[in-house]
Amino acid sequence: MDKHIGPTGIDGVSYAVTDVPRAKAFYRDDISMTVAREFMDGAFVEYDLADGATFAIGELQDAWTKSQGIMFSVPDVAAATEKRRAAGHKVEIDSFATTVCFMSICEDPDGNTFLFHKRKTA
Repeated sequence: MDKHIGPTGIDGVSYAVTDVPRAKAFYRDDISMTVAREFMDGAFVEYDLADGATFAIGELQDAWTKSQGIMFSVPDVAAATEKRRAAGHKVEIDSFATTVCFMSICEDPDGNTFLFHKRKTA
């Protein structure tokens, strides 16, 4: 990838889970993590880590949760996504915004999904 639009780090990692309340209790009680944010009526939970990364869990339910895995930090989500598309690679979900970030969901040649991700600044 072009150094101007390629990944600059890892913003976080997420896991798909079958039971969000059970997983949330596990990470809270057994791993000692504190919930930072919840989305989609509690179906997606994020934990902020001291190094600046985020760990998340999400209910396994659709194409969105198929993307559970790594979130690559990029300076421009739309540009990174378009470069993949132009090269003929699969984009599962095009660039979109949430209340806290911009992201897209792409696939590597083996069908593994990953996110291009950019946090919104305050």
